[in-house]
Amino acid sequence: MMVAQMQYQTSYSSVGYAPSLAALGGTSCATPTANAACLIDNSIANATTLGTARNGYLYGASGNASEFSVGNYPASVGGTGFNSFCAFEDEVLRVDANGANNSSSCQSLVAPQTLTH
Repeated sequence: MMVAQMQYQTSYSSVGYAPSLAALGGTSCATPTANAACLIDNSIANATTLGTARNGYLYGASGNASEFSVGNYPASVGGTGFNSFCAFEDEVLRVDANGANNSSSCQSLVAPQTLTH
């Protein structure tokens, strides 16, 4: 998702980074748009609740003109996964071995860490 945010910013420079996970996905990819850029699989773009988790993980993304934050978290810590992962515009992938969904390791001005287990 970090790379998708970079690609989004290049493709839609007037917007900046994708404001949501849904904006990185999309189903009608013949003509991608800023609202559905088709940069990630749509099943991941929709994996934001326990019922739509993908491979046991929930995903989040947010962004604005100059910053972004992306992350994924186990739907059930210890059950579907152990680690959470996040990154922002410094392009460093961070890992939280506790599977936290509000990890302090990814504090950016924009954070998708509103997901809950």
